[in-house]
Amino acid sequence: MDDTPLSRPARPSTAAGDIARLRLELASVSPQTTVEQAADLFLQPELARLLSLPVVEDGRPVGTISRHQLNGIFLRRFGRERRHQREVIEGRV
Repeated sequence: MDDTPLSRPARPSTAAGDIARLRLELASVSPQTTVEQAADLFLQPELARLLSLPVVEDGRPVGTISRHQLNGIFLRRFGRERRHQREVIEGRV
């Protein structure tokens, strides 16, 4: 029997092991994070594959910011100049 992935016996899986393999440690942003700061996070090599980041306040998720949303801002005419210092979630008390 050779050692190719198809010839190896399957390892028994556990729910905890399956969940642990799916878990990904990643950065989160606060509602006060600027759009420019959030965009800079997406440029970090370790976050290159992420499509969105959680927005967390007091340990609780309050939203997400996505690459698509940022692209929409930066691709608009004068978008970066007008919006780069705005917070990712404005108007929160």
